[in-house]
Amino acid sequence: MLLNLIISPTSQSLMILGHFTEKLLHRKAEAFLSNDYYESHLAWMDLASFEAFIEMIKPQLI
Repeated sequence: MLLNLIISPTSQSLMILGHFTEKLLHRKAEAFLSNDYYESHLAWMDLASFEAFIEMIKPQLI
């Protein structure tokens, strides 16, 4: 499925980046694969305000 070609690599990237933001990105990666975002939302609320936020952006097409 074409969507899995996008979802799986994104999930893997979030797992790697999860080492820097503890459990938040790990929960996001798991949510991408399972489509169950409850734990992901709880992890977002647990994130301390002084921690770094990492954003992933889509590069612009030329």
